Amino acid sequence: MAAATPRGTGRKGGGRGKASRRGIVYVLSNPAMPGLLKIGMTTRTMPERLRELNSATGVPVPYRVEAVVEAADARAIEQETHRILLRHRVNDRREFFRTDLRTALSATTKAARLHKGRMRMGWRGRLRPASLLSASVVTSACLPAVHAAHADLVIPWAALCAVAALTGRPAPLRDLVLALAGKGLLPHGAALAAGGLSAAALMRLM
Repeated sequence: MAAATPRGTGRKGGGRGKASRRGIVYVLSNPAMPGLLKIGMTTRTMPERLRELNSATGVPVPYRVEAVVEAADARAIEQETHRILLRHRVNDRREFFRTDLRTALSATTKAARLHKGRMRMGWRGRLRPASLLSASVVTSACLPAVHAAHADLVIPWAALCAVAALTGRPAPLRDLVLALAGKGLLPHGAALAAGGLSAAALMRLM
């Protein structure tokens, strides 16, 4: 009798072919579990995976999506993120990590860059404090260059950056304005300093 074809699970999906690796890596938090983050992968949509997780009897309040990575090889990004955060893992059979959000986002960002995934903060464009700070700093740091190109472009630039951060479109601009999300104060301060120096240099030339 022929073996049954494996069915996809809610988390990973069946099969080991390249197509089965396409999916989403997510970083979730839960107010009922302070200090713990759930980092996993699904081949379903994020709303479907959330409904599945939140319907479990052991979950007192819904999970909150902190970040997602869309990728052709989401499995590789998940595994690399888990490897980076290995010492923070609570249980080898569970996807929970006892760490802060900044550390988790840093690991996920590194894994996403390594395997060409697209990372965005929150879900459906909902800004988190880290992504809001990143968008504001990058937008401000680029203003001198935009002003040098054409003074009338300053307001449209700020508006476009806000739209990209909120909606995730266009993707290249979204990736730019959220490039510093979760990376700590030092990179943000360096970006602001670079923007300030650029503005000072521009004023001297005018």
